[in-house]
Amino acid sequence: MLLPAQIGNLSRYAYEFTIRHIEIFRAVMRSGNVTGAARQLFSSQPIVNRELARLETLLDIRLFERDGGSLRPVIEC
Repeated sequence: MLLPAQIGNLSRYAYEFTIRHIEIFRAVMRSGNVTGAARQLFSSQPIVNRELARLETLLDIRLFERDGGSLRPVIEC
C-alpha cells in the first residue's frame, strides 16, 4: 500500500513516462542491445539510448547491466 507522500512522488511520472518508454524497454529486453531495439522500433540508436537513460532516471533504478554492446536486465526487472 502506498502512503500519501509516495503517491505525490509518483504523480510526476504520469507527465513524463510514455508508452514509448515501455516500447523501448520491451525492444531492448527482446533484442538484448540498443542497436537491435532501434531496428525493431524503426528509430536510431542515439534516440533509444537517450530514452532508455531517461526512463532509468524517471524510475530512479538501473534497468540493465551493460556488458560491452549487450544489455542484460537486472534482477529487479
